[in-house]
Amino acid sequence: YYTCTFKTVHKLDELNDHELAKIDGRSDGEVEVIEVKLNNRKTKKVGDKSQSKNKKSANSANDTDVIADKVINSKNININKAKEIWKDKIRQDREPYFVSLDVDYLKATEAQNVTLKNDIEKRKQLLRDAPEDERITSATTPEELKVVDPVTEAMYISDLDKAKRDKLTEIDEAWKVTLNNGWQTPEGWSLGIHTDDVALLSAAYALAKEAASLGSTDPVVISDTDSELHSLSVTEMTPLMLAYGAARSQLSGADAARRKLVKDATTVEELAEI
Repeated sequence: YYTCTFKTVHKLDELNDHELAKIDGRSDGEVEVIEVKLNNRKTKKVGDKSQSKNKKSANSANDTDVIADKVINSKNININKAKEIWKDKIRQDREPYFVSLDVDYLKATEAQNVTLKNDIEKRKQLLRDAPEDERITSATTPEELKVVDPVTEAMYISDLDKAKRDKLTEIDEAWKVTLNNGWQTPEGWSLGIHTDDVALLSAAYALAKEAASLGSTDPVVISDTDSELHSLSVTEMTPLMLAYGAARSQLSGADAARRKLVKDATTVEELAEI
């Protein structure tokens, strides 16, 4: 059967509420057809409205597929029109994935899974860009159009890529533990090694050196990971900061090295050894 969109045009001698209220009962309007679509079913089921609502989205996608297929396979094809219809088909195809990716992103946020969030953001951007795929623009034949499927490509993940994503998530978790443990000083108390901790300690040390150059002998007070305060002179703090900086650099370097191994891996077996 066909889905027909149309409008009925009525002429009014006077424009007022009384005349407008009578429009639904009039039969003298001029009918203008706006659009006709061929539905991909031979019969129409009448009855359960709840099921009809649930199938509305699926039917809409089917309609788009049918129209795209008929236009693409038409003998007298307008390639520019075909491109626009193919873009509409791609927009329909990507919609369910936006919904599922939004749910996955919320779960990744709750789990503080940075690697998974980055992967989801990348795929969502690929889906956003899908209708403007350069292969659609450059296509000159229906055959070239029909092989352009950026939605499937955006959502595809190989065994190797999945293994890399899982390994990077594992490395993320290990780095969180390292950051939470901090760096233990020779005296036995620990300093935080988060980026903010490094910035605060570096700033405190720089101010202390500046004050010392002006003749100040006031100690530098720093807080450890247990919120206990420690008073140090600039002389005492200098070797501590050198050791702290070297340890932080070594830890971040080891983390970066593992991530590079994951990036360069070409087999799942290589990843298992990292």
